[in-house]
Amino acid sequence: MSYKKIVFINPNTHYTGGKLSFSSPLNLLYLSSVLLKRGHSVSIIDADIEDLSMEDIREKLQLIQPDMVSITMNTLQTKGACETARTIKEVNSDIQVVVGGVHPTVLKEKILYESPSIDIVVYGEGEITIQKLVESMQDRKFDNIRGICFRRGEQIITNPPQPLIQNLDELPFPAWDLITPIERYPGPFPTGARPTMIMMGSRGCPFSCTFCSSHILWSRKVRFRDPESIVDEVEFLQKKFGIREIFFQDDTFNVNKKWFVNICKEIIKREINKKVIFKCPWRANGKLVDEDILTYARKAGFWLIFYGIESGDERILQNINKKVSLEEAKASCELTKKHGLKIYTSVMIGNIGETKQTVENTLKFSKEINPDFFGVAIATPYPGSQFYKIAKKRGLIEVSDFSQYTCDRPVARTKALSREELMNLANRVQREMGSIMGSIMSPDFYPISLENINSDIIKGYIQMGENDFNQLGFGWYALEYSPPYVRWTEKETSFYLQRKRENSVLFIKALSSHPDIFEKPVIIQAFIDKKPLEKLSIDDTTWTLLSFRLPMFGNNRVSEFTLIVDRTWNPHKFYGTQDNRNLGVVVEKIWLD
Repeated sequence: MSYKKIVFINPNTHYTGGKLSFSSPLNLLYLSSVLLKRGHSVSIIDADIEDLSMEDIREKLQLIQPDMVSITMNTLQTKGACETARTIKEVNSDIQVVVGGVHPTVLKEKILYESPSIDIVVYGEGEITIQKLVESMQDRKFDNIRGICFRRGEQIITNPPQPLIQNLDELPFPAWDLITPIERYPGPFPTGARPTMIMMGSRGCPFSCTFCSSHILWSRKVRFRDPESIVDEVEFLQKKFGIREIFFQDDTFNVNKKWFVNICKEIIKREINKKVIFKCPWRANGKLVDEDILTYARKAGFWLIFYGIESGDERILQNINKKVSLEEAKASCELTKKHGLKIYTSVMIGNIGETKQTVENTLKFSKEINPDFFGVAIATPYPGSQFYKIAKKRGLIEVSDFSQYTCDRPVARTKALSREELMNLANRVQREMGSIMGSIMSPDFYPISLENINSDIIKGYIQMGENDFNQLGFGWYALEYSPPYVRWTEKETSFYLQRKRENSVLFIKALSSHPDIFEKPVIIQAFIDKKPLEKLSIDDTTWTLLSFRLPMFGNNRVSEFTLIVDRTWNPHKFYGTQDNRNLGVVVEKIWLD
């Protein structure tokens, strides 16, 4: 067998208004692991997390000189994936360009017809197919490879599907080493501890919600990994990378109570719950959420359960075939909170039949649940879902192609509501829930405290976006990615730094854009371990270096620093934008000297 150089690419999606990738590309890590096991050379280019331009990708490919490049492609990545494919062919037209994912699985022939730079679509589950495909690269005879659609001259050929992998434990662990440093992945909101990582313990979902298309890849039959194998992987991640939180991103993690409880028992048995915390999505069905499963979840270190409530209107739930009642959902949320776990509930605005009244019902129901965290999604008709078929048939989709799909703007209307009305209603729901829940919705992680900080990784500086994980406390908004990487504070914010005897000054590179700053300076009061330092001011909209002289102390230690800004400003109130944050100052870097 001839060994090949393979590159997997997660395309840049910053053109959508923000990157889509907050977690590691788990699909690419699994595909990489099976190829590495066969002796091939494998690289991953995560253009999304690194915000790489096409020129950046070109340079990397010229250096690697791969035989094949495979691009992951969901609907929101369509534009980025196709541009990446063209760039690959410009580097070397002989490189085989492959795409895979739910979107190309549904639209395989269409993609090849419309994107001449793409040679092959891998459809369905990819681990077995990718091995056979790579090993056929030499002679490029693909007729007997199941699970692919490819071009032969002007002809497009679709081979029969690849059977699903029945024993998931036969797969090697994902190739985590290919995406280091893993700390650059902030993880899905909210993060309870960092570094954080995603895992999957099962594939498939027995339910058939109309908005979902995951069954296209995994089917509606659930395949489960062995609980011991799952916990082996958790233990590996904790020991090798210092992982402190795992998010199980299975479609639903409580569909098999016995299996879930066995995972919890294994975690407890190995005392991993003393080192790692967990979060996962659950169905809110009454039969799946009970005292017993919640007791084990809490003991094993699960701190957050994600419930996709979707709507607070019974008719909408029936329309989307959710198979859960509002009464069940509310009872499950209340029981979960009773057992000391936090809940994250999400709703969708814009499903078939949505009206102003159904949105009002959703907002009212969400307030009754009173979740710890809350999210609003725009209902989007993705290819492969029943929602897509219905919306297309009824002429509700109002964009011309998939390159216009984004995750934060409607692409389809409902019979009663325009896209603009749906957007305004979604913003209103988010805004009203945010005003009830407070600032905890705004940070992209759940703030750490001095008690659970790991002083081994706390340094004497914080560079936003590079080493701010495990050093930030409350009061920080999500990282912004237009260079330099920065974070806005709220009125009060905290962070942690490891002091040494010679550290005498705290420096903060900060900026304010308060609308009346030229009339009245923004005053900043600093505290160290609750003890006040001097007050400093920012009097214009340029970067300012703030320096606070520190008191001496006897031993090396981690200190908590707190900043209080005398006033905040709200972009929505001042300028009418969708940004409803209460902003203090923006910070790029903090350090001790």
